[in-house]
Amino acid sequence: MLCVQFPTRETVLIPIRLDLDIEGYRYIDSFSWNLYEKSCFGCFYKRVARSIQEQVEKAQRSLPWHEAVTSESLHPIFINLRLNDTIYVDRFEWDLSNPDNSPERFAQVVCEELVSSNRLDEPRTLGIELC
Repeated sequence: MLCVQFPTRETVLIPIRLDLDIEGYRYIDSFSWNLYEKSCFGCFYKRVARSIQEQVEKAQRSLPWHEAVTSESLHPIFINLRLNDTIYVDRFEWDLSNPDNSPERFAQVVCEELVSSNRLDEPRTLGIELC
């Protein structure tokens, strides 16, 4: 017997599509977001930035030659975060040789795009509290 559980009013997932141009880098992604998410985007932002930073630091420690790299040095970054009912999964390449790459700035822009996306209403109408 197949048992199907329908989402409650507190859990309604909506598709989110990102198409960002961040300082010369294009970032395209899509994921699901809970329409009634009440968590703070600042908390989400910090986790995204921390995840990227940890992976960049790990790559730098495991690649002793990274300081000598003068050309593009792309490395995969995997993000798999859960914040209450929201799951954010992503994979992209990060250039270790680019000193302008900032995990904090990247996470900030992604989270700002989540809030200001043309596909979303105002954050308050979605029940999202911002820090």
